[in-house]
Amino acid sequence: MIKNIKNIKELREQRLLLKAEIAANSQALKQDLLAIEDQFKPLVVGLKFIKNMFTPSHSKNLAAHGAGILVKRLTKFVFRNQSWPVRILLTYISKNAADKYVAAHASEWMASIMNKVKQFIRPENGLEKSEKTV
Repeated sequence: MIKNIKNIKELREQRLLLKAEIAANSQALKQDLLAIEDQFKPLVVGLKFIKNMFTPSHSKNLAAHGAGILVKRLTKFVFRNQSWPVRILLTYISKNAADKYVAAHASEWMASIMNKVKQFIRPENGLEKSEKTV
């Protein structure tokens, strides 16, 4: 780094040097931030999982209602010997987990049920249309 700049040529050289130094430092900073982000990734995943467990699901379908009934029975029979704070916490977590599982798979289940109903109503026995009408 030049301390005393005497002419315009030295000023331009100093400016180019400083720009190159800034670019190198910004690249090093980006790499350091990416390394820090990679180090904290497991912590972020864990925190998202915990947040997901304590965030209630607002699904109002029949399957979610059935999961709620199952959790109530679970609370009444399985968690009955636990202390009341543990029972409340386990009930809350199991209710949220059941609701989220049902919400994630409800559309698949409904499609499968609808296919079975269609097959029951109109069974396809491998007959051609001409054979059905005869």
